[in-house]
Amino acid sequence: MNSDPPFPQVSAALGNLPAFVAVALVAGFLAAVAVLVLVPRAIRAKRLKRERSEPLPGHGATAPAVRLDGIGFVTTPVLNRQGARLLAVLEAALAETGGGYRIMAQTSLAELLRPKPGSLDDETHQRVLATLAPRRVDFAVFDRWGHLALAIEFQGLSSASTRDFVRDAIKRDAIRNAQVPVLEIGVDYSEDEVVASLRSILKRRRSPVGVQARA
Repeated sequence: MNSDPPFPQVSAALGNLPAFVAVALVAGFLAAVAVLVLVPRAIRAKRLKRERSEPLPGHGATAPAVRLDGIGFVTTPVLNRQGARLLAVLEAALAETGGGYRIMAQTSLAELLRPKPGSLDDETHQRVLATLAPRRVDFAVFDRWGHLALAIEFQGLSSASTRDFVRDAIKRDAIRNAQVPVLEIGVDYSEDEVVASLRSILKRRRSPVGVQARA
């Protein structure tokens, strides 16, 4: 049986050194190995923790997962009475335009807008979507191609005392940067004025970029 050390040259070199120097060298070597092994693991663990804590695209702040089995749910209205009344007015007006427009209420801005392709790196792109996700358009009007044609903001869906003006400013800036018009409707609106404004805006609108209008 061969009892020679696996690294005879290293063993010989260490044997010629004072004991404390040899111990220091061995300790340094083991420390270097530990750094090479443990540091990458720590970096990967930190990265995984950050990725798990960051909001997902199209979502707001993350929340811990909860088991839903055994929990009773009830439906809740998306709109209050004022909003539901206005929705009926808007739906009737859109049906009369004949342009194939559809309307949805309380739609997340992250489902309506995206940064221009290639304008941002992946991380910034995801953070922009996370910023847009909790912001909702009161009423989103879509054209026949599924693009946002008009954003409608109704003051009757929230009181001025609780409305977050900063969040609303960010929302409106994002919508206007996408060259989408915004129609503001007050609580004491006139149905005739709303219908006239809606028709005027949609009449001036052109097809979205890259989409050919159909005859």
